Amino acid sequence: MILFFSIVIITCRKPRESQYPFLISSYNLQEQFDEGKFLIYCWHLLEENSILSDSITTSNLEIEFDTLIVDSSSYVMTFVWDGKVKNYPEEGVLHKLFYKEDKIEYLELLGYQYHFSERSIFDKDLTKELIKILKNNRGNLNPWLEMEAQKKGFYN
Repeated sequence: MILFFSIVIITCRKPRESQYPFLISSYNLQEQFDEGKFLIYCWHLLEENSILSDSITTSNLEIEFDTLIVDSSSYVMTFVWDGKVKNYPEEGVLHKLFYKEDKIEYLELLGYQYHFSERSIFDKDLTKELIKILKNNRGNLNPWLEMEAQKKGFYN
């Protein structure tokens, strides 16, 4: 009787949905997914802070996973915004992250390539600026971005 009751509880329990898309979990790329998505948000925070005088426009939007293309030692993850963004020409702007051996090589956005092998977005000076921007806008950012920044220690 006890065994039957245990089986019923296990099988009747609704499975928890993964926070990662199926393809990302299938290839065990969760860490790279988080790193890439966070990098896209941070890149926009730094860019917008330096060129816009008004409030940040992309950091409160949801960046959604779109596609994963896998080759032998490299892969591409694509992400899109969920809406129209001021100062960007179209809705659903596509971001392509190119990885080689699990490291981000570059971000492609609106036809431009931003390489990260030469200089990290998280170098000392940029990290100070990023921490300032994150702290000054806390509560106004996308919830995923705030949670990830907290996990990475940017609010400490």
